[in-house]
Amino acid sequence: MSSRIVQQTLEGLAVSSMPRVRTTDGHLLDWDREAIAKQLLKETKLSEQFYKEPGITEEEAEDIAKEVERRIHTLTKRLENL
Repeated sequence: MSSRIVQQTLEGLAVSSMPRVRTTDGHLLDWDREAIAKQLLKETKLSEQFYKEPGITEEEAEDIAKEVERRIHTLTKRLENL
């Protein structure tokens, strides 16, 4: 599944099929799977510093971001069918 999937409105405008993401500081941004994976790496790197627990690998971060994207797609489709 690509994070760049685009759908078209009835008026012919292209829009992302993914909802926008609210950051911890309150900004709304377009979904970006790569940015999610990078943030996971950054956050779990801190666990090494504070809790002496290893952070996740890049592959694990990418897998988590893909799974989150898959679940959002599933939930979005379910909501459309209500």
